[in-house]
Amino acid sequence: MLIEDELKIFADGLLRYFDSTTSESATVGTPFLTEDINDYVQSYSGVINISGIHQGSVIFTATESLLKHVLWAMKILDSNPKKLRDLVGEIGNTISGNARSRFGDQFIVSVPKLIEGRIDDAQNDNIYGNYVIPVVWRHSKANLIVNLDSAAQRITNPVNTQLWQRS
Repeated sequence: MLIEDELKIFADGLLRYFDSTTSESATVGTPFLTEDINDYVQSYSGVINISGIHQGSVIFTATESLLKHVLWAMKILDSNPKKLRDLVGEIGNTISGNARSRFGDQFIVSVPKLIEGRIDDAQNDNIYGNYVIPVVWRHSKANLIVNLDSAAQRITNPVNTQLWQRS
């Protein structure tokens, strides 16, 4: 499970994205754990798999309305479904990339998987606990779902290498 300081890195990256891209602040709510992410998945999602020092995924999911308004704030008037999928992936990738600058080169970010609607279990393992960070921008809602192990957890619970050594 992640520790609070690690979750804050993702929340701060989300706020910076909206500030720099739209020149309008978003607000984030208090993160919470959930078993079923589909209760919080919106119209479009960008799933970023993480490997290296952390394992898991980061998912940015937003309503169609929020994504259209972000495009319009960026002076892009064409808001077809392909543009919306691209934008949700860009937002997720930007947030994960910003986290990489804080966690270091061993925080490896995949290319986003772009999904409309529900996310199946194969794309989200819920091994480490799904933290949902709610977001509101211009009265539209989005969620950042972070499912990563903690570097602190690995340090305090290292793998017992003796179990893997041959006699």
